Amino acid sequence: MSDDIIKLWLPWPPSLNHGYKIYKGRKVLSQETKKYKLDIGWEAKKFKNKKLYTEQLNFVCYLFPPDNRKRDDDNYVKFLRDGLQGILYDDDNQIMHTDIYKGCKIFLGRVYIEISRFTADMRYFEIEREALKVFCN
Repeated sequence: MSDDIIKLWLPWPPSLNHGYKIYKGRKVLSQETKKYKLDIGWEAKKFKNKKLYTEQLNFVCYLFPPDNRKRDDDNYVKFLRDGLQGILYDDDNQIMHTDIYKGCKIFLGRVYIEISRFTADMRYFEIEREALKVFCN
């Protein structure tokens, strides 16, 4: 992958709290969530000329909600990451770092994301080394 950053505006996602339903005793994606994942997939295909990322990634997400209700920001990132899987990257487990920012209310709500190659700072390596020393001996 080059040093390019994929930048993308997407529609407001369904909340994780409403993203599933129970069908015949099983937990399945709601129709709203299935539609959302298809919609953002089409938006992301505009980057089809970009190489499908196969390396570790940074995922930066700016949430601009449709209203002023209180929200847990992490409830909105799951379906974004899942919906872009197989289009902009192979698997969302490649995402090593996620930043989530809350923005102002805008009509219908929108999400702006940036996906780039994962670049760890020295602190990452210090913490990883400490974890190995403490928990893997």
